[in-house]
Amino acid sequence: MRTPCLNLLKSRHIKIVSLLFTLIFHSCSQQHDNKSISLLVAGSLSEIVDSIAKVIEQETGIQSEINVASSGTLARQIEQGAKASLIFSANTKWIDYLVENQLLCDSCNKKIASNELVLVGSKSDSTLNVNLSTLPKQINKGQKIAIGNPDHVPAGKYAKQTLECLGIFDSVQANILFTKDVRAALILAEMGEAEYAIVYKTDAYASQKVKVLETMADSLHSPIVLSAGLTDVNNKDARLFYEFISTPKAKEIFKHYGFNVK
Repeated sequence: MRTPCLNLLKSRHIKIVSLLFTLIFHSCSQQHDNKSISLLVAGSLSEIVDSIAKVIEQETGIQSEINVASSGTLARQIEQGAKASLIFSANTKWIDYLVENQLLCDSCNKKIASNELVLVGSKSDSTLNVNLSTLPKQINKGQKIAIGNPDHVPAGKYAKQTLECLGIFDSVQANILFTKDVRAALILAEMGEAEYAIVYKTDAYASQKVKVLETMADSLHSPIVLSAGLTDVNNKDARLFYEFISTPKAKEIFKHYGFNVK
């Protein structure tokens, strides 16, 4: 015959086990319901994509993990097996590369905005008063100009095209500082490590430390078209994000950051 004390202990034990099971089940359910997608984002698009991600999270609860690098680096990461829901590229070249290599379906990408290229210098240096026509003279005095590496940074590719189109690339090449992405080029100009940098208009306007010396004519380089690709076509949350970036609300966010949208 069990004593009342033993019965009480058994009852408490059952309740504790039941409570633990409930807590574990609830925790697992929360983890399952915690919607999250992975975004690969070009450096020049990091702020705008982050802003859009916050709006989507507020409205839908979908959270975004954002990984930032140059467009070429991101495309190579996908090629090497990196798992991502969407990719945001600073040009169409790397999106086309993914499509050609069957890593992105042809109907799963779109152009989302355009940008412009500018020559900038540090605001703290009041002596900087140069444009593209006088740039070689200043560079030959030992000054430096920073641009993204043209091999994998779209802004660097556009910058090189511009300098080549003007016939001055060879004369300034020895004094060019090539950077891992366009933001790194901007930082060198902000810090005075380079007197000049060629960056996107949106990056220059977002900085409090540089001034725009000249805006490049569109005819000097390939069109600066920003693209997005849906890499996880079976993820409904990723598709929702992909569709949202074409909405009027998203376009207003793009305009706020200085991008050109239709």
